[in-house]
Amino acid sequence: MPPRSGIPTEELVARLTSLLSSLTLDDHEASGELKLWRPIDIGQSMRRCLYFSKDADADLQSFVRSESVDRAAGLIQDLTRFAAGRLIKLPEHLKRLKPPVNEIWELRARHPKPQFRLLGGFYSRDSFIVLAAARRDALEKSWNPAIKRVDSEWARLFPSRRRLSGITVEDYATNTDPSGPSAVPD
Repeated sequence: MPPRSGIPTEELVARLTSLLSSLTLDDHEASGELKLWRPIDIGQSMRRCLYFSKDADADLQSFVRSESVDRAAGLIQDLTRFAAGRLIKLPEHLKRLKPPVNEIWELRARHPKPQFRLLGGFYSRDSFIVLAAARRDALEKSWNPAIKRVDSEWARLFPSRRRLSGITVEDYATNTDPSGPSAVPD
């Protein structure tokens, strides 16, 4: 029997899930646990959501203050590319870490050097939560502390929610590189 609203059951479940997801993210933003990153250019509309935990935001701010103007501008440009919904290329801009079952991703800011990595997971399609941020050279010895930080912060913020899991990159983000493989690499 269809619901009284006339909306198909699958669509109704998807809408309710989206609403509950938004409420949770909004609650974390209101409490200061998460910060929604917005492009500096007021003319840029946001097509994807990019949230930072308090610690990841502090790491980002520290990096921006300590680097050259060109490097900081390059990082802001990379964040704007993601948030504005511009084309994302794998693995140039976005890469899933191994093992893939953990669903930890890195947003990559590669140019100019030094490279910077933003680690986290997708809360829902086009909503990425950054829970660790570090210079790429600082991760050379071991990625484990950053990965553990992502896992522990996710568990603290979203104790009953797993990171989004998908088969193709389009399951995670819209406007991904159409010339590359659509399947998410292992």
